[in-house]
Amino acid sequence: MDPVSREFHYFPAPTSSLQKLKEFGESLGFSGHELTKFIRDQQELERSERQADREDRAVKDREKQRQHEAQQRRHEKEQRQHELEIAKIEQQKREAEKEQREHEQIERDHGDVEREKERQFMAAEEEKKERMSLLKKKNEGKKKKVINNMSLRKQRNKDNMRSS
Repeated sequence: MDPVSREFHYFPAPTSSLQKLKEFGESLGFSGHELTKFIRDQQELERSERQADREDRAVKDREKQRQHEAQQRRHEKEQRQHELEIAKIEQQKREAEKEQREHEQIERDHGDVEREKERQFMAAEEEKKERMSLLKKKNEGKKKKVINNMSLRKQRNKDNMRSS
């Protein structure tokens, strides 16, 4: 067989058996040592192709694994960011609630202060009224005394005038 025809590898599908390779080689006109060499070459080609296919699949599998891991990391990063955002929102909510409670406490305290001022003002007014009432009574008592004294003086004067 000429060297050019050996360059062209006419072989069946990679799943061919030794018998099929033998039949195929004989159909191409190989016999004896040439047939054995043809079968070995074809088997080596098939092994090489299977090895190349395995390596290609391994490369593709590793690439898929890397992509999957990268996607997983992106997902985990997004999840962490989402959790951080939720934590931040919850913290802001807690701070807003705390500010609201403080504001309400200030309002209550302010209301308490205003009520206390009002109570003190009313107590002072009541005390003022009581003092005024006492002063009035005291003044009325003094007036009565003065009137009594004046009446007594008048009476004495009358008595004095009668006796004289």
